[in-house]
Order: sequence, then C-alpha cells, then structure tokens
Amino acid sequence: MNIDQIGYFLDLVVTRSINQSAARLYLTSQGVSKSLAQLEKEIGFALFVRTSKGLELTEEGTRFARYAEEFWGSYCDFEEKVSHMGRCLDPDGGEAFNIVAAPLFSVSTIMARALADLRELNGDMTFDIVEVGAFDMGAYAQALPEEQITRTVFLSSVPDYRPDLLAWDERFKVVELGVFPMKACVSALNPLARRKSISCEDLAREMLTCYNEPVLQDVLHHMLDAYGEPRIASRTSGVNQAAYLPEAVFITAGLSPNLPGEGVVAMPIRDAVNIHLVAIACDTEETARVIDAFVRAIR
Repeated sequence: MNIDQIGYFLDLVVTRSINQSAARLYLTSQGVSKSLAQLEKEIGFALFVRTSKGLELTEEGTRFARYAEEFWGSYCDFEEKVSHMGRCLDPDGGEAFNIVAAPLFSVSTIMARALADLRELNGDMTFDIVEVGAFDMGAYAQALPEEQITRTVFLSSVPDYRPDLLAWDERFKVVELGVFPMKACVSALNPLARRKSISCEDLAREMLTCYNEPVLQDVLHHMLDAYGEPRIASRTSGVNQAAYLPEAVFITAGLSPNLPGEGVVAMPIRDAVNIHLVAIACDTEETARVIDAFVRAIR
C-alpha cells in the first residue's frame, strides 16, 4: 500500500461516496474505485460494502480506519515540519511575514489589492505566501513552529455548515472579513438568464461549472445532493467562462467586486450556502496591520 491509497481511503470514510471523493481529490471515479480495489486486495479484506445510502465501513474497515487515521496524522505532522525547516527570509536576513491563504483568495482580486496596500503603507515588510485548503488549514497551523505563529495570518473560506473549521485553539483570534452567498452565472444566451433567481433543485437539473477548489465543490454537494449527484461538467478558474459555455451554469462565491464580464448574467441562488471569509491569527500589531489591509481590500 502507499500514501495515496491511504489518503483516498480516509476521504471515502468521510464522504461515503466514490463520486464525491473523486471530485474532492481531483480524480476520476474510476481512479478512486481502482485505488480502493487495489488496497483491499493488498490487505486481504473488504473495507466497505455498498448500500442504497452509499458506502458503509465493514467491521474490519472500521478498525483499519482508526489505524489509518493515526498513521495519516503522523505523516502529515512530519511533512509539515520538514516543509518549514527552510522557511523564507527577507532580503535583510529577517524572517518574512507569512500569509497562509485558502485557494478562494487566489482566484479573487482580494490578495493583489491587499498586498499592494501593505507594500505602500509598510514598505519594509516582505511576505511568504502559501496556499493551503480550508479543510487542511487547522492542521497546518498546529504544525507551524512556535516562532512563526506570531508572524502568520491565515485567510480561510468557511461555509455556513462547517463552523468546525474555526475550532483551533486559544492562541488564535478570528476576524470575519465578509460573507458571500453562492451565486449562479450564465451566458446571456442561456434561457435561465431571464430569471431573477434560481433554486438548488433547479441547479441539480443543470450542467454546472465551478472553480477548481475543494470548498466550492463540497458546497455544491451540500446544496444539491438531496436532488441527486451534481452534474459538474468542468472545473475552471474564471467566471467569464460562462460566456463561452451557454448551456452551463457557473457557480461562484462572487468574492471579486467586479461585475461579470460582457455576455454573462449573475443571479442569486435561493437557499444558497454562504461563504465566510475569515482571518485567523495571534493578536499582535503586525497581524492587525495585515488583517486591516484585507478588510480594506474587500470593501
């Protein structure tokens, strides 16, 4: 067995769905199924049984999951500690300030505006920017060397239904930067463009595209699974892709203040999940300056 097989198995323990895990892991459903079959063949027993409600762990699978989780925690701790042994230094030999950002910040214009503001007001600051998924950020923070904690701001994207993603420890203060409801964007040529809003049930019948980002894909499943497996036709990086896919509906959190491009119509989703953008950091003067810059960038 290998590390990837263990990781895929543990994701299946959470989702209980080959298709959902494939979407979260950026794999095909066939690839996840093949990995699971190979793992079961190597260890000599079945880990799951298939039911009408999805995958269910066998008795042996439950025990195996406990061992796998212990191993995975140790492996991740090792990997994170090694990755920070050679942390970034500024040109004058001092330690750079760290910004750990969820991917949703990278696909918006928030990061660029905030950094431009910080460089204008604090020209002596240098930054080491790392992209870490919102689902992995708490573990990443816990693995940071103590001396880096006070020089790090974490920027995360948290869906309404996942407040557990903020349950770190008493060292960190959480500042909400903004709340963004999920929206749908369609080509002006799409018949849906004439609507004022769209429901989750409607979306479940449509071909969808979305950002190639685990949180948004998890949100899509959360909103639509009650109506069947979401039909995610493609994962992309720009809302204006909707202009070139007139038959598809592009799902976005709408973090950037710019309106959709020409030929694209945005509409609210009824009963949509909200994405909370939050900054998480120790309460110091340096972290406060960085967080203030992101507050201004979002406004």
